[in-house]
Amino acid sequence: MTFQSLKFIVFFLCAVIVIFTVPRKAQNTVLFAFNLFFAFFAGGIKTLCFLLVSTISTFFAANFIQKSESMKARKCALAFPFILNLALLFVMKYLAFFTTTANGISKVLGFGFQVETIKIFAPIGISFYTLWMLGYLLDVYWQSYGAEKNFINYAVFATYFPLIISGPIVRFSQMKEEFAKERNLSTENVSKGVLRICWGFFEKMVISDNIAKIVDTIYGNYNEYSGVYILFGTACFAIQLYTDFSGCMDIALGCSKILGIKLPENFDTPFFAKSISEYWRRWHITLGTWFKDYLMYPVLKSRLFIGIAEKSKARFGKKAGKKIPVYCALVILWFSIGFWHGGLWKYIIGSGLLHCFYMICSDALDGVFKKTKVFLHINDGAWWWKLFQMFRTFLLVCSGFVFFRAGGVRHALNMLKNFFKSSNLPLQSFGDLLSASDFSFQKVFVLALALLLLFSVSLIRKIAAKFAENIYEKKTLIFILSVAFVLAIYLFAAAGKTSFIYFQF
Repeated sequence: MTFQSLKFIVFFLCAVIVIFTVPRKAQNTVLFAFNLFFAFFAGGIKTLCFLLVSTISTFFAANFIQKSESMKARKCALAFPFILNLALLFVMKYLAFFTTTANGISKVLGFGFQVETIKIFAPIGISFYTLWMLGYLLDVYWQSYGAEKNFINYAVFATYFPLIISGPIVRFSQMKEEFAKERNLSTENVSKGVLRICWGFFEKMVISDNIAKIVDTIYGNYNEYSGVYILFGTACFAIQLYTDFSGCMDIALGCSKILGIKLPENFDTPFFAKSISEYWRRWHITLGTWFKDYLMYPVLKSRLFIGIAEKSKARFGKKAGKKIPVYCALVILWFSIGFWHGGLWKYIIGSGLLHCFYMICSDALDGVFKKTKVFLHINDGAWWWKLFQMFRTFLLVCSGFVFFRAGGVRHALNMLKNFFKSSNLPLQSFGDLLSASDFSFQKVFVLALALLLLFSVSLIRKIAAKFAENIYEKKTLIFILSVAFVLAIYLFAAAGKTSFIYFQF
């Protein structure tokens, strides 16, 4: 059961009706029941069982940690559910990575042995809910806040159905008050939620699914396309991925808005970023902040890294000595983020280490860049310089997207190699590319208007946030826009049903 299926629409309508019909005190219990129904319908009994194991183990462990006065007991109470849930995640989701990597190393070194890759069922959403439950467990262990004593109050957070498939990755400290407050079915929440849901479907079904055909044509026949076609196909994929994932988030946030529960934003106009670091503060925001808070910062505070910092300062000086442990922690951070994306080297490189390389180079060469700008009399506030920074950042991001979209690392390297070749096809063959992608003039025109609308909405959110909020206050306008989006989806949605890209993670 995916967001764009009729089953989900019926399920959600039933959930809204029942949740706001029962007494206030029973709302969380009913919502928890619907969370379990969704997990079952989306992923079957196995997904439901794994979700409950994670929920129950972290709930009781957190309460035991809070009650324990002995540090040894606290550590044991943390270790058991932590290792259990990480083991489930690694075995179910990432076991194939280790076997295929071992086989590859064996083949390169000529050892001759090959480990059989075992295909194991991966519960839907395990990469997402494992993170927010382990984050809760660590917060209780670090005494950031107390453990939740009411199982239903915790379970409704741990299993919340709008989040379970693709996030955003929430924290109990963010959501506790949202689930505890009194919630009513208001016309304001419904109108705002419906508009956001319609916009999400429009992004996914009109923009992402249509532009995916161009991407599939180029990446599926990359030996025939080179030069500017590779760049064009990758830029199209950047838009495809953004509208697919952002659309999914808009649907999740819109559904939650109707239920009276506010979720954190996961995107903030990422393609307006002027650096890779800024891009990742705007793209998949909750994932990056989770890994920083629960992995990178604890690593930097560990005895090992404190020791590395002291030795680095003694050998290389105070300034350089500070950066070395940070760079090492960044490598761990970005390897983990890339690994989380799917346990494949193409993700580790394209969504992790490549971006880490750009960030470290940017920081290490910051002094050189500043002197160069002074020498060239470049004003940081100049519009053309900001535009150049955005374009440069987009190109660097696209270099990572090549790995993300390609069938593997070798495929990605061949794509990048072909990019630097002169094009096998003249620019006049661009029309042939559109024909091969089943694009008529009408589709090109509609997609161009849709992209213009997407850019306009992003620009308004960026430079006129108050104006965007005022739109939400006009219920008649919201109704007109919602109907317009529904009509556009009906008329111009791509043929066939496709799952959201991040559902696989």
